[in-house]
Amino acid sequence: MIKQEDIGDVGWMERTLKFTLQEKINMNWEELFFYLFFSSLLFTKGIGLIEGQRLYTIGILAGAGFWVLKVVLTRYSPAEYFVSALLGVLSFVAFLNTGEKGILFFFMLLLGMKDISVKKVFKLGLCIWTFTFFGIILIHLLGISNDLILAHDKLGLGHILRYSLGFPHPNVLQISYVIFMMFFFYVFQPKGKWAWISAGLLFIGDCYIFLYSVSYTGFVLSVVYLIARCYLIMRKNITKFEGVCIQMVLPFCALLSIAGPVVFQGKLFDIFNKILNTRFNLSRYFLTHQKITLFGSPLVDAPRHFVIDCSYVSCLLLYGVILFAFIMAAYFFMIRRYLKEDRREELAIIIGILVWKVIILLLHS
Repeated sequence: MIKQEDIGDVGWMERTLKFTLQEKINMNWEELFFYLFFSSLLFTKGIGLIEGQRLYTIGILAGAGFWVLKVVLTRYSPAEYFVSALLGVLSFVAFLNTGEKGILFFFMLLLGMKDISVKKVFKLGLCIWTFTFFGIILIHLLGISNDLILAHDKLGLGHILRYSLGFPHPNVLQISYVIFMMFFFYVFQPKGKWAWISAGLLFIGDCYIFLYSVSYTGFVLSVVYLIARCYLIMRKNITKFEGVCIQMVLPFCALLSIAGPVVFQGKLFDIFNKILNTRFNLSRYFLTHQKITLFGSPLVDAPRHFVIDCSYVSCLLLYGVILFAFIMAAYFFMIRRYLKEDRREELAIIIGILVWKVIILLLHS
């Protein structure tokens, strides 16, 4: 028999599956336009569209239009206007210098979240991501869409086939499932025995997806997130030492990503380069061939297949020192605030993302 304390709050799933009547009545135009903006971008990303496709452009432009309407209707204080204008200028300068749109989306989301409920946004995100993620897989299984199949040397078995199940790449398939898990846990927040049951079931699903994607990156990072969440939920109280360890995740990952490829030499470099699947070697090339500037600069010409596959290095080189420092400071104070408020679901997601960013371009997703 499952006891009350095992399931935590009785009816947690039923209540989080729907908005209350009061929430519907109280939705104003600002919220509506923000939800339309967020939905446009998330749906465009969720169905696997990429830059250059017509539908992608339509989705982005529609989202931008809804964002403008939301911002126009929102009241900001003089200080908020100043900070928003400063960040807007810095983001736009970085965009002009590099052509990278990620920093613009990052700024738009930050500015647009004024007076918006994070929980409602995650509820909406869960609905959209569930529909797009499982919808793409279903369409593929029905034979309606084509599948990207890659042959890579993996698992010590020689060249094996990796399937994307309708997504742009097998890695995208695995990471999309992890994002689904984050949406699920933040919205439902199962406690007690249900926390372990749900984690176990979602991990089984993670393993199933891995059989197709064979994505080391996505699978390992999903395990990091699940372990972080289970540990934080299990703990009755977070000690000061644990709090310090959580805050150290950010500087550790950032320093490892930026200083490691340059400072580490010889066997130590080779060990980390192998663990991170040659990412240290890629980061070293760009860190030693490109100047670090205040406002960002386009990437230097590199040998074929040389790309930055680390969010910290990408942010520093593409967006410049000023924006990099702002983003790192924002993460630092956000973690500090959530530790004080004992918001463990948020901390688990942040820990997962900070670790992810060492080996994938997820800085502004």
